[in-house]
Amino acid sequence: MNTIKLNHTILFYLGWFYYTALPIVFAYSTCCEDIDSLRVWFEYISTQVNYYMIGYVIAIPLFFKIGDFLSQFGFKYLPRTKLPRTRSLKLANWIVLPIYCLFLVFYFFFTPEVFFTGYTGGIDAAAAGPISTLEMLYLFHYLVCIPDKNRAASHLTGFFLLITSIILIGMGGRLYVLSTIISIAFYHWNWVPMKAIIRRRLFISIMLLPILLVAVGMWRVGDSNFTTVGFYLFAEPLFASISSFTLLQHSNWQWLSYPNDFIVSILNIVPSILWPDKSLVLSTLTKVNPTIEAPFGAVGIIASSVDTFGLFGGLCFISIVGFVMGHVRKSASVPLMKAMYSVLAGLLPFMFFRDPYLVQVKVVFTVFLLVLLYRMLSSFKFSKNSKVI
Repeated sequence: MNTIKLNHTILFYLGWFYYTALPIVFAYSTCCEDIDSLRVWFEYISTQVNYYMIGYVIAIPLFFKIGDFLSQFGFKYLPRTKLPRTRSLKLANWIVLPIYCLFLVFYFFFTPEVFFTGYTGGIDAAAAGPISTLEMLYLFHYLVCIPDKNRAASHLTGFFLLITSIILIGMGGRLYVLSTIISIAFYHWNWVPMKAIIRRRLFISIMLLPILLVAVGMWRVGDSNFTTVGFYLFAEPLFASISSFTLLQHSNWQWLSYPNDFIVSILNIVPSILWPDKSLVLSTLTKVNPTIEAPFGAVGIIASSVDTFGLFGGLCFISIVGFVMGHVRKSASVPLMKAMYSVLAGLLPFMFFRDPYLVQVKVVFTVFLLVLLYRMLSSFKFSKNSKVI
């Protein structure tokens, strides 16, 4: 059955509410100013109502839905009739999975000093980058393996996925792991037959998962006072929203802007081994907006989209994202495309709303490369009794 019971728009709306609507409620509710734990946040934002901020927040889900709606009138991405056929994932399991395992072994041997450093300092982006990429490789392979009868390959991939997740949590990358869990739950919810009681347990587990990750974050900073759990639950979107408030409250924005940072993100895809001077060239192309303040690291989607594309251009970009996701959803009728759709959907609630384009573009590009790689591997036909992946 290919009916999608939970689609990407629901996950997008959850991320929208958590990262954009919730900070607006806190900022413009007078009752929140007296909360001690929020005083640091209020030092960076203005409580004077900014109608551009409110209007942009309201427009985000509308423009995303417009793009998603328009996608139904276009072509199917990688239609079913053009997908290659192969006998399961035998070749991919024999070639791709051992390579992934070698990457993990090399990472253990050459960067052992970075393990669990996220609990004593900030997350090291240079060290977390390779392991987060490896996490995605394992995730994609695991999702493609789910409908396959080779349980050994599926369990082995899941085991290595668990290892990379533990490493990422130790480095402070909890949200990357959360995106992985959401992708897996999203796939199971839509395409793995489950009894009603199992579905309810899965839903409850997902709802309780943020509290578990908050506990990990409290352990990381050495806070054992569990009365502050509420603050840590909302600290992530509030601190990420500082960049958005500081940009729009200074009115240092345009309606349409040349997407310089987005182009730099695309150029960043080129491997450094092929472009030795990449860092130097990109540093000269990157522009920093002095009105955007991000004292706690994360830059919200409002700040990144408005600064990169302009106020109206940012909404058009969000529509394009909805358009692309709608096309991928239309093609999610075979295991390969179901895996792709699940991975991209898992990025929407968190990574899309709080990570810079340098990270987002590279992640999405990697997913599309994986689809092409698995299509190439599946082009080798073993028998007439082939199976669509």
